[in-house]
Amino acid sequence: MTGLVSRGVPGRRALHAHNAVFEQAKELCLSAYEALMAENEVWTEWQRRHPGFSRRHLELAFVRKYVFSFVAPARALLAARLSAPIDNAAKTAIYDALLLDGTLMRGRGRALK
Repeated sequence: MTGLVSRGVPGRRALHAHNAVFEQAKELCLSAYEALMAENEVWTEWQRRHPGFSRRHLELAFVRKYVFSFVAPARALLAARLSAPIDNAAKTAIYDALLLDGTLMRGRGRALK
């Protein structure tokens, strides 16, 4: 299925999201990364856990690990944008993405660790 981003762990169910929802989740995750890493202790510990990683790879490791934690807030944020004063084409794109995302029910409500 095009527009689908999925993550699964052997022995557990997979989590799925529409690509537009996933991209919003990545933006939220990156915002959280920037806020968290502004704290010296957090930054030092994250570097300690990933020895030899560049700044870019540290960021990618964070996104890879936590992005699916931001999928539900991303869905809510996109849904809230439907009531914002934006053009109809943008609203239609968001609506379609959320509608298609709603068909990806497998694994909903389960966090992967």
